[in-house]
Amino acid sequence: MIDLIRPIPRNIAPEVLRPLVQAIPEKRRADICYTSLKDGDTAERIISPHTLVCTPLRWHVRADCEHADSYRDFVLSRINGVPDINDNAASGKQDDGLWNTDVTIEFIPALHFDEK
Repeated sequence: MIDLIRPIPRNIAPEVLRPLVQAIPEKRRADICYTSLKDGDTAERIISPHTLVCTPLRWHVRADCEHADSYRDFVLSRINGVPDINDNAASGKQDDGLWNTDVTIEFIPALHFDEK
């Protein structure tokens, strides 16, 4: 017997997505209420979003977080309420060092497999 484990559907409310999609090209800040997976606490955050990322499991927004004083990935399904768009962002994608770091990945065959 084989059982399949299906990912949990994480539908993103348009009310959450729409302001972030607006803030990114306009280079604006957004106030969000975010629930951390680490401790389950919900906190107000002011972020400067620069990129939306869709993985097979969930949507993220890459943003500078003023609370953490660093760039972070925020899972959209953990944003509570409607983000509030604010004034111009002080930082952007060009300032996100990890985001702009090129990484070379080399794939090689597993050595324990036979060529046959």
